[in-house]
Amino acid sequence: MDNFLLKFLLVNFAVHLATFLWLAATRRKDYYVVLSFTFLFLVLSFSLHLWYPEAEFSGHKLYWYFRMSALATTAAALLMIICRKQRKTAQQSSD
Repeated sequence: MDNFLLKFLLVNFAVHLATFLWLAATRRKDYYVVLSFTFLFLVLSFSLHLWYPEAEFSGHKLYWYFRMSALATTAAALLMIICRKQRKTAQQSSD
C-alpha cells in the first residue's frame, strides 16, 4: 500500500477514534465504546504498517492482528446496534 494512502487512512481513523470517544463519553452508549476500540485498533494497525512494517508475531505481520481485532469489534458493534434496533422495534409495536 502506498505511504500516502496509509497516512491518509491513519489520519481518517484517528479522527474517527476521537469522534467515537467523544460520543461514548457524552451519549454513554455501549456500542460507541466498542466502535472506539475498533478505531483504536485501526490506528495501531496503520501506525505499525507505516513505521514498523517488518514486525512479526507467530509468522504474521503484527499489524494484521490489530486489523483482525478491528474486524471483530466492528462485528460486535454491528450486532449490538442490530439487537438494539430490534428491541426498539418490538417495544414500539407492543405500545
